[in-house]
Amino acid sequence: MEPQDRERPDRLFLAVSQVAQMLSLDDGEIEGLLERGELRGIRIGTRDEWRIERSELDSYIEAKYEEARRSALFNGFDFGAVSDFDQRRRPTPPPSDDID
Repeated sequence: MEPQDRERPDRLFLAVSQVAQMLSLDDGEIEGLLERGELRGIRIGTRDEWRIERSELDSYIEAKYEEARRSALFNGFDFGAVSDFDQRRRPTPPPSDDID
């Protein structure tokens, strides 16, 4: 590791317990996220403990915000208005018998 890498604030690594405390979760939930690959981390040391880079935690949190935003948009979407966008499915009015 280059000296400048050690000084970068985004290279800060957090323990599972620190991340759990920050997110108000228990250690097992954080380990589950790591094992499923939802949260990126590395195993390090002789005890093979997880470490999560702060920038990876920030990315995970941003992804969760985006997921929540998309879910809110989807749940608030008016499916009754879909036919307004598809002209092929819009009912056509019957022909008028009026001749001017």
